[in-house]
Amino acid sequence: MKKQTLKQTLIICDGNKGGVGKSLLATTVASLLMSDGHSITLIEADQTNPDVARRFNQHAKILLADLSDKDGWFSLLDELEKIKTEYYNPPIISDTKIRWFTTAV
Repeated sequence: MKKQTLKQTLIICDGNKGGVGKSLLATTVASLLMSDGHSITLIEADQTNPDVARRFNQHAKILLADLSDKDGWFSLLDELEKIKTEYYNPPIISDTKIRWFTTAV
């Protein structure tokens, strides 16, 4: 029996300035994917205002990531290996298609 590969898509909403729409974009993309019946995993890295995690905590798998130090990155990498949903962020599996959304000022 041939092992079936899960095709996963990485979507990143990133930017270094607050208030430019990262959470709005992440929320919109996640909502659209879920309304189309896709399974998603959201990774929340905003420790000061985890609003995306609060919005979706009843509707999607949420990973909280403290990326302010190396231990947070190691924990995140461990968790990424366990993700089985179609859409997630960031990549760990080689068969990953990347869609990058960057907010600009």
